[in-house]
Amino acid sequence: MDSHFASLLSPIWCKLAFTKLVRKGLVEVFTISVLIRLMAKQDDYVRYTIRVPADLYERVSKAAEGSSRSVNAEINERLESSFTGGIGTGTPLTVEALREEGRKVEELLRAIREKLDDPE
Repeated sequence: MDSHFASLLSPIWCKLAFTKLVRKGLVEVFTISVLIRLMAKQDDYVRYTIRVPADLYERVSKAAEGSSRSVNAEINERLESSFTGGIGTGTPLTVEALREEGRKVEELLRAIREKLDDPE
């Protein structure tokens, strides 16, 4: 890669992956994935490998897909949340989680209104 092109991409991480997905008969199906995103400083992270039960990995993977995050981001969010009393790093909630929070707020408002209307 020439140095001019590399300097343009210095804050950006690019990855081009050519992966064989499926072979159906004599036809091969391929996909090209190009990932471009701002990359955090590598010094800010520690690479650590763990083993987890397959069923736990599947649950985390499905949760990550549902919240539009990578598995790594989902694990980081859940770990951070466990240390901050359920408040994550600010990653957007899923639509269903937002609806649930809205229902809780409505219940609290209803209870407050009832107390104000009937102070006993």
